[in-house]
Amino acid sequence: MSTNFVLVALTILTATWVLWPLRQRRIMGWEFSSEDTPLGRLTLRKEVLLGNISDLDFEFAMGKLGEEDYREMREALKRQTLKIMEQIEVLLETGTPSPSDTDGPVNASSKCAGCGGSLPADARFCPHCGSPLQ
Repeated sequence: MSTNFVLVALTILTATWVLWPLRQRRIMGWEFSSEDTPLGRLTLRKEVLLGNISDLDFEFAMGKLGEEDYREMREALKRQTLKIMEQIEVLLETGTPSPSDTDGPVNASSKCAGCGGSLPADARFCPHCGSPLQ
């Protein structure tokens, strides 16, 4: 009898311990960081790409990459970074839309010419490959 009581008590304590954080979030509400906006995500992506270029430069300086591979990889990273910077510039010029504006319905007939991915109705850039749209 006492073994069953101990098991039930442990089960209740474990369930309370696991579910307590969910209850707290509901009470306090969700807090979003600056990375939860389109501008924040683009800025974070730009920082990552710039770090990748820096790492690539270091690897080349250490002799771990051949000249041709280094040039190709660096150019690809530069192109991606420039696309991101263009997108940031457009957002800054037009004003950053709120997250609810960017999560609108997807127009199924609208496809990216570069990668063929589906595009949101008001997209200026492809969310999959970053190509500017006409």
